Amino acid sequence: MNNSSYFSHILVPHDGTEISDIALDEAIRFAKIFNSKLTLLFVVEEQIVPPSLILSFIKSGSEIEQSKKNIISLLKTGAEVLLKDRSKKLTAANIPFDLQIGIGSPSKEILRYVEEKNVDIIIMGRKQISGLGSMMALGSVARRVSELSKVPTMLVHHNATKEDKRPYSNILVPYDGSEFSDRATECAVKIAETCNSTILLFNTVDEILLPPTMQTLKFKSEITDEMVSKEVYLKELHQKLKNEMLATLETVRAKYKNKQNIVIDIEVNIGYPPESIIRKIAEGKHKLVIMGTVGLRGISKLHALGSVARKVSENSSCNILLVH
Repeated sequence: MNNSSYFSHILVPHDGTEISDIALDEAIRFAKIFNSKLTLLFVVEEQIVPPSLILSFIKSGSEIEQSKKNIISLLKTGAEVLLKDRSKKLTAANIPFDLQIGIGSPSKEILRYVEEKNVDIIIMGRKQISGLGSMMALGSVARRVSELSKVPTMLVHHNATKEDKRPYSNILVPYDGSEFSDRATECAVKIAETCNSTILLFNTVDEILLPPTMQTLKFKSEITDEMVSKEVYLKELHQKLKNEMLATLETVRAKYKNKQNIVIDIEVNIGYPPESIIRKIAEGKHKLVIMGTVGLRGISKLHALGSVARKVSENSSCNILLVH
């Protein structure tokens, strides 16, 4: 089955950086698979124009606002040159495309274009900013877009390999039972049908830790009805939660049993979800992760990414497709 209509219009924001070029390569590969049209968008950011540059444009009797317009015009000319240069790849790949230049806040312009032009998916570079210790943070534009976009957003890692002939053959879907993970699964299935993929529905049951004051207590086993140690009780409880989630994943898998060209595997473990997902990604088998932006842990009033999605996006070593 061809799901080209599901991804008929791809938006690729480009700012002239290496990671944007890597994202463009990924988008070209994606467009070839799904017969998509591609829009390459460069946003000229007004606020980056420094006062010193404005002063250099001011002549006798010139107005500051006119000087700003002159600078913006110059930057737009540079953007046009850049986009035309990058469009050579699209022409060579026989991909229908158009080039767009926006002026203003990059995230706002990207989101506005998505809203007005019926974009189906955003594919953009995933800039990372060094944080405390070994932690990383998403660049502000990628973070803002992935938080507020109403369409799936693929954040491309700098290690993305364009030589991979089957980049979406193994797809990891972290699943927690939320409506967002259901949507992520549906998106994964649409990709898998076209790419003959194997999907792994992966769940991590939160490890239950007891406070020190309860370490020496005995607990009643739900299996034997006898009093058992904390270790035995927690093992039984974790296994019960795993079995319940395995049953849930089996139900999800059964929903797609008649789909052709795909295999759906399931796996449940115990631990801390973000770390567990990142470890699974680090095994290197899955080159694409598709996950909901918010899980059962709740939705922020500030529209921020859920904590699991955010941590995985910031610290994983492969491409992440976030679904709202």
